[in-house]
Amino acid sequence: MLDWISSKVAVTVAGFAILVSSIGMLFVIQLGYENIEMRNVADEITHAVNQLSSVAGNASVNFTFDPGQVGVSLPRSIRRVHYTLEFHRNLVFLHRGGVTVSSRFSENIHLWNPGTTRAATHEQIATADEIIDEWSIPSGREFKAVRRYMEGTGYLTFVYHPSTEVMQRYVDEQLVPQMDRGDTSPGSTQVAVPATYRAKMYSGMIVIEGTQGDEAGLAVRGFTEVTHLWRPTSLEDTAAGLETKDQANPGPLEANAFKVEWRIIRRTDEPCESCESGFRATPEGFAYR
Repeated sequence: MLDWISSKVAVTVAGFAILVSSIGMLFVIQLGYENIEMRNVADEITHAVNQLSSVAGNASVNFTFDPGQVGVSLPRSIRRVHYTLEFHRNLVFLHRGGVTVSSRFSENIHLWNPGTTRAATHEQIATADEIIDEWSIPSGREFKAVRRYMEGTGYLTFVYHPSTEVMQRYVDEQLVPQMDRGDTSPGSTQVAVPATYRAKMYSGMIVIEGTQGDEAGLAVRGFTEVTHLWRPTSLEDTAAGLETKDQANPGPLEANAFKVEWRIIRRTDEPCESCESGFRATPEGFAYR
C-alpha cells in the first residue's frame, strides 16, 4: 500500500515538474519572440535614419504610429504593452516592461531641432550636441528625422522631439532676431525670455529649456552672432584682450532677462592704412546682466 502511494506521489511530482518546466519554456520562448519584435522596431528606426544619412541632399522622414499616414509606421504597442524610445547620438534604446534592446546608427546624429538654421560652425554644432545629448518619447508620439546641409559643416542628420517645435519657432523667429538685430550696427536691446522657459547664453548660442507641460525638460538652441558674455567698458581692444576676457567669462550666462549690446571695437593691434581710425574695427556682440 505504501509503495503504491509512494509511486503515485512520485508520478504526481514528476508531472508537476514537467508542467512547470513546460510553462517556463513557453515563457522563455514568448520572451524571446517579444525581444525579437522589440529589436525589429528599434532596427526599423535606425534603418530609416541610416538611409536618410546616406543622402547627399536635404530630405526628411516622419515616424508615425498611424499606418494611414505617410512615413515610417511604427506599432503603438508590442503585444499590447506600450514602450519608450530613448535616443542618443549613436543609438536608440527601446524600453518595454523592464526589458531593453538597442540599435545603432551608422553615423552620429544630432538630437536637436535645426529649425531655420542654415549655417553653423563645428564649434557651435559640438556645443549644441554636448548640451542636447539625449531625449525620450513614449510610443504613440510622432517624431521626425531631417537631413540638412549646413554651411560650414556639410550635411547633418537630426532626429528631434515633436514638442520642441513651438520653442524652436520662438527662438528662430523672435529671440535670435532680437539679439542679432538684423545687422551689427552699434546699439543695445533688453532681452526677456518668457517664464515658461529657462534660458542659458553661451558664446555664439542661446539655449532655452521648457519648464511646463510637454516641453518640460526639453531644450532647443539658436545660433547667434553674440559671442562675448561680459559687459564692455571700452571701444578699443586687442584680439588677445578679447580672448582673455572671454576665457574669464566662459558662460553659460543663466538668466531670462539680460542685455545684448553691439559695439564697434577698434582693434589696436591691427593697423589699417585705409581705415579712418588707422586700425581695423569689427562689430562685436556682448550679452550680460
